[in-house]
Amino acid sequence: MTGPGVGSCRGGGPRPRSDTRRIVEINDGILALRPYRSLAVQQAASREVERRNLAGTASGDAAVEAAVLAAALRALCTGAEPECALAAPTPRSTARAGDLRAETLWLRSVARAYAASDIVRTASHEAPMLGTLQG
Repeated sequence: MTGPGVGSCRGGGPRPRSDTRRIVEINDGILALRPYRSLAVQQAASREVERRNLAGTASGDAAVEAAVLAAALRALCTGAEPECALAAPTPRSTARAGDLRAETLWLRSVARAYAASDIVRTASHEAPMLGTLQG
């Protein structure tokens, strides 16, 4: 999909100002989900990432973050109470601070995992149920 403001580039190059704004808006949304970042979901996704030998990789980290965000968004939208045990920030998040290109690449990886990873679907749906059964 292309058009003004929807992934199009005029003049042969990216529009840094709108890219920066988009990244800031996405990160604002992620911050709004912070109270719903489930440690149980993060742990379930991390276990599956480890099982698949993806631990410590960018794609593994992105899948874990996407699972946490998917569950957080679902919790917020369904009116669930905020989490008591919050998931930690993603690894190497401070290394991306101030680096628009690195942050853009990271968010794209998370978006791909969010849309297509079965790790995300499994962890973001099963972990909350496990937490209720154990709690």
